Amino acid sequence: MNDITEGVRIPPEDEIAQAVATLNDGERIIYEAVFSAVNSSSTVATDRLFFVDGPGGSGKTHLYTIIAQKLISAGDPETTHRETAASSGEWRFSS
Repeated sequence: MNDITEGVRIPPEDEIAQAVATLNDGERIIYEAVFSAVNSSSTVATDRLFFVDGPGGSGKTHLYTIIAQKLISAGDPETTHRETAASSGEWRFSS
């Protein structure tokens, strides 16, 4: 597992907000579901497991980058520990 912060540039909050505004409807649903799960008090692991699938060029990496930047910029000590298996695109959020 790699620390999700490795190689991620964290832009100012206004740039992140601009990037979020570029999400299409499907990406927006995923983005909101991720943040709903992060802010949830649920301890059920499947409530925090997301699998995003799509053909090449459909915006998965764009979405992952925006989510990572937003999470890391929040700097909340309770949700700072995030790991990713870079080769599979699997992210685990734990607090």
